[in-house]
Amino acid sequence: MAGLTIGTLRVLEIAHPNVMYCGRLLAEFGAEVVLVEPPAGDVSRHEMPIIHHGPLHGQSASAAYFHVGKHSITLDLRQADGQSLFRQLAQHADVILDGTIPGQLVAWQLDYGTLQSDNPGLIQAAVTPFGQSGPRSEWLATELVNFAMGGLMAVSGSAAGPPTGAPGPHGAIIGGAHAAFAILTALRVKQRTGHGQFIDVSIQACFAAQENLISAYTGEGRSTPRLGSQHRVATPGRVYACQDGWVHFFVSPAQQGAWDRLMEWMGNPPAFAGTEWADARYRRRHAEEIDAAVSKWTGNFTKQVLYKEAQRRKIPCAPVNTLNEYLQDEQVRARGFVAKTVGNPLLEYDYLTSPWMVDGNRRSLAPLPESGEYNEHLYHETLGLSVADLDRLRALAVI
Repeated sequence: MAGLTIGTLRVLEIAHPNVMYCGRLLAEFGAEVVLVEPPAGDVSRHEMPIIHHGPLHGQSASAAYFHVGKHSITLDLRQADGQSLFRQLAQHADVILDGTIPGQLVAWQLDYGTLQSDNPGLIQAAVTPFGQSGPRSEWLATELVNFAMGGLMAVSGSAAGPPTGAPGPHGAIIGGAHAAFAILTALRVKQRTGHGQFIDVSIQACFAAQENLISAYTGEGRSTPRLGSQHRVATPGRVYACQDGWVHFFVSPAQQGAWDRLMEWMGNPPAFAGTEWADARYRRRHAEEIDAAVSKWTGNFTKQVLYKEAQRRKIPCAPVNTLNEYLQDEQVRARGFVAKTVGNPLLEYDYLTSPWMVDGNRRSLAPLPESGEYNEHLYHETLGLSVADLDRLRALAVI
């Protein structure tokens, strides 16, 4: 991040699930991110679950998370007046985020070539299920399709059951993260050359890059089976039930002595006293025997007792927290992973912050913006539109 003046950047985010996380990441880096919503508001504002208490009563929890720290304008990009306004806004922008289907911005005459002709330093990132070209580029995809086509569903779930998907907008998060990192790289290039770039992100490709499934198959001819929470190497290396929930143990061969320390903690069970159990490969072949013993043993403790004692003994173990337990966790609080929004005391709420720090700090963000709250500033102050102009555009439902 050194040398990048992120705080001076203006980002136009064309409201779409594929880019909402990318926009949030850039806001966390300090950019001015402007969410461009249709006049009726972005669909994310109606996503379940809906908040039923506090300052965001009636609002979408998803929108409150993904759009924290952003501004909002309304603009109908389907209308000629809306397209003209967006082209003017793009002249004052550094980055544009787009999650629409390939060809949509071309139809609206808002494609990268058109916009960059007036703004050579413009960077545009498109995040779509299969990218801008290729035989599947025009395919539509839900989160479930993204996860399956990226290869991860094949290894998700237990061997005895069907494949399972991942919770939440996994594709938007992983595709958005890749887009944000690519944008930072493009900004470096822009510093040297003055020219922007078009960034094409395929959610399928991002998913496929997360596992070694492809390399294992092409290099070794090995297909990875579904193993539930069981790790392919670590043993014990899965989720175990305890008195008040679940914990995840992860004893891998790389952690020298972890197996011996676990056995000592468990009272050195005679069943695992043989020298053959010192071999990690042998343990992995006999994972069912180990799991049966560990499962019976963990049932005697609470997850906090297991977690803290495992930490003391230098054995990797983590509690499987509920959301409320995570929010109250002392480590989470101490690291500042939960903070209160700033800028509007009437809408103040706790939100999950960035997992990293910028210049030694985690940036405090403003709460979920009202739809169109930035209209007056951006259209009047930036583009110089008069009050009469704005009234006309409102009457035409352009903004």
